[in-house]
Amino acid sequence: CLLKPGDGGRRIGFFPACEDVLISCEALEARPGTATTRLVGDVLIRQGGNSVRGDEIELSGDSGRMSGGGGTAVTIIEAGTAGGPGRTVELAGGGMAYRPEARTLSFSAGASIRLPEANLEAGTVAAVLSRDGRSLESLTAGPAVTVTKGRFEGRAEAAFYDAAGGRLELSGKPVLTDGKGGSARGAKLTFDLADDKILIENEGPGRATTIVRS
Repeated sequence: CLLKPGDGGRRIGFFPACEDVLISCEALEARPGTATTRLVGDVLIRQGGNSVRGDEIELSGDSGRMSGGGGTAVTIIEAGTAGGPGRTVELAGGGMAYRPEARTLSFSAGASIRLPEANLEAGTVAAVLSRDGRSLESLTAGPAVTVTKGRFEGRAEAAFYDAAGGRLELSGKPVLTDGKGGSARGAKLTFDLADDKILIENEGPGRATTIVRS
C-alpha cells in the first residue's frame, strides 16, 4: 500500500508525515478497536532512500510508535553538506522500538551500527534521531561494545556517539588493538571520526593522552 500525506493523520515511525510512505509485506493485520497494525513476512516500509525492513513490525497509535521482532534493519540516508553526497547510516538488531516522544530508535538482542567511518556492535543501542527523522544525532551503546575502524578495533563496556562533534567515545575498561598484535588500554578511548584520529586517555597522577593516526 502507499500512504499519502494526510491519510488519516497517522504518522508511520520516524518518517516525516509530509511525504508518501510505501509499505509491503506478506500479511497485514489491523486490530479492531485499536490503532495497532501488525505487518508480517518480508516487511518493507520505505520513504525515499530511508527504510525499515524486518520479519515482523507493529505500528501503534497515530504518533509513530513502532516496534519490530525477529530481526529488523533500518537505513537512513543523511543529506550531504555543501551539496556533497549523502551519508548512509545502517542500524540493526534482533529487536527494535521507536518512541516518537523521545525520538529514540532502540535495538536489542545483538545490535549493530554501520557508519561511513566505522562500525559498532553491542548488546543494545539507543539512537536519537533529528526532529525530521532524516539523520542521527547521537547514540549510546552497551554492554560488550566493539568498534572497528580500518585495522583498529576498540572494545569496552559502553559507548557514546555525538554526530555533531564526529566523536565515538568508549568507556568502561576500553582496549584498542591494531590487528598486528599491539594493544593499548586507558580510561577512555575516543575515535575522532572527523579528524581520522584515535585518542587514548589515561587518568590519575600520570594522566596523558596518546594520539593514533587511524
